[in-house]
Amino acid sequence: MKRAVLLFISFISCLVGFSQYDDTNSIMRQAFVIYDADARGYYSSRENVMLDKVNNITRVYAYDKKAQNLYVLTSTSNVVITLTKEYAKIIKKNRNIPQLKTEEIDALVLQYNISLADKFKRLNFQRQQYLDSIRAKEVSDSIARVRADSIAKAKRDSIERVRQEEARQAELAKQKAAEIYRANHEWEWLPIGQHYLNCDLCDEKIRDRDSILIRDIRNDSITYITYKTEYMGEGYLVMHRSKIPNTLKQIKSYTYHCEVYADSLTSNPFYNTEDIEFFNYLSLSNYIDNLKKVAPYGFFLDWNWSSEYSMVSMDFKYLNTNAKTIKYIDVYWRITNDVNDVRKIGHFKGTGPLKQYESASWEWDHSSYFVSGDATQMDITKVILTFMDGTQKVLTGKAIKFD
Repeated sequence: MKRAVLLFISFISCLVGFSQYDDTNSIMRQAFVIYDADARGYYSSRENVMLDKVNNITRVYAYDKKAQNLYVLTSTSNVVITLTKEYAKIIKKNRNIPQLKTEEIDALVLQYNISLADKFKRLNFQRQQYLDSIRAKEVSDSIARVRADSIAKAKRDSIERVRQEEARQAELAKQKAAEIYRANHEWEWLPIGQHYLNCDLCDEKIRDRDSILIRDIRNDSITYITYKTEYMGEGYLVMHRSKIPNTLKQIKSYTYHCEVYADSLTSNPFYNTEDIEFFNYLSLSNYIDNLKKVAPYGFFLDWNWSSEYSMVSMDFKYLNTNAKTIKYIDVYWRITNDVNDVRKIGHFKGTGPLKQYESASWEWDHSSYFVSGDATQMDITKVILTFMDGTQKVLTGKAIKFD
């Protein structure tokens, strides 16, 4: 049990890397700079490139709350992502993402652009060294063949020496390519080429991903981790196990990664079904504990109001996180106009029961409350929860929580 707890804590830091940004959660994705490899393996940069999607994020280094811009790094680019309004609500609650001023963000953008430039300058230099070694080998082999033709007696020995040299050079080239690959890839991120994976334990399907975060590969099965975002911006890690499809075994990026990182992929402890289930139990329990800390008496999943024909109508959905069952929920509200003049105050009362971790909805399509035509804003000012044992909890201000 102690080992599982330590494993769970070590995986919490991986949360940010699971995010993928596309048209479903962002309005615009622009790379300040992005590096592409040409046919010879040299990298060149492009600036101010619009992207269809952003994934395989290695770092989230800043967030501009006003502009709803998220600044991230991938292994090949420095990107600004303009989030949708809904997703921005989730991101701005993440205390692990620095919310910085414009000048601070500009400085970081420049810093990471310089860092990427240094990185790919180094890779291009390594590539040049590799090609130089290949050319040197070709010259050496040519000289050996000329000498073999001129010295018949040493022909066999020369051929053998050439064969050995070719094998040695090929092994050096293979080792050099593996070093370059390791410098740009982490063993935990396994390329899957957007193949489907079906979890044998929970039936969750993985699709449309270039890579997954894995823990081990044993007996033709992969143990990997995903991240689920739930209520109040909270989420949790889920460990899965899937059979390796035969089509995935034919993907070069997958097979090469397994070849380069063969030792790392098999050196971790084997995760049996009990380990996985216990890890998922701890992860979910931690999420529930965090949710109860953020909203100990529940929160609004959604709420709306209108004043059509000057009649106030309202609906809301509430989730109870408290151990006590809610008998009644009284929602007090205030309606104002654009200059904050109070136009109406009142409340609606919903009847339960509403048990812990359950949600319910209430609607008032017609009411006895009427407001003038300039009413534009409703605020929930107080919530009174009456529990089945007769006790009450009054929520005001920041104690009233919204998802």
